[in-house]
Amino acid sequence: KGSGANERDRANTLGVSLVRDKTNWNAEEASGGMSENLSVARAERWFGGTERFTNVIFEHKGYLGVTRETVFAQHLAVATSLDTDRGRYSVGGDVIVLDQLFLQDEFTLRGYSLGEFEGENVVVHNLEFRFPLIRDINFPMWPYTWLYVKKLKAALFDDVGFVFDRDGK
Repeated sequence: KGSGANERDRANTLGVSLVRDKTNWNAEEASGGMSENLSVARAERWFGGTERFTNVIFEHKGYLGVTRETVFAQHLAVATSLDTDRGRYSVGGDVIVLDQLFLQDEFTLRGYSLGEFEGENVVVHNLEFRFPLIRDINFPMWPYTWLYVKKLKAALFDDVGFVFDRDGK
């Protein structure tokens, strides 16, 4: 509902998620495989709230290990908010905020401020090439001499996103 939402508005939701996760992990990060998540959340006034909407979110993550420490990673996220009190997704930065929901990392669009783009529908695709820069640094983190920086990694990335309303804006 955007900035005009009344602070007394309340959304009580009932939701379901279907998850398939075949991600392979090494000691530090995802190294291969894929995961998918489809979530549907419904708010109704007869749930005891003041809002009525349906949020549908689909997310796909894929990883292709090139070497033991080098990975191609891709992420696709699609979401829509439907019904009379549908929310507006605010995309940018490292988080997404929906009037009824707060989600991290699903709709990251690096290089833009949070809230720079807003709409009822969102599609975001992230592509990364993750690789080590320096191995075996073994630098102690003063004053915690038992804590070491072991390696330095980097990522080349490309983010693309679309945010729009039903009326095409």
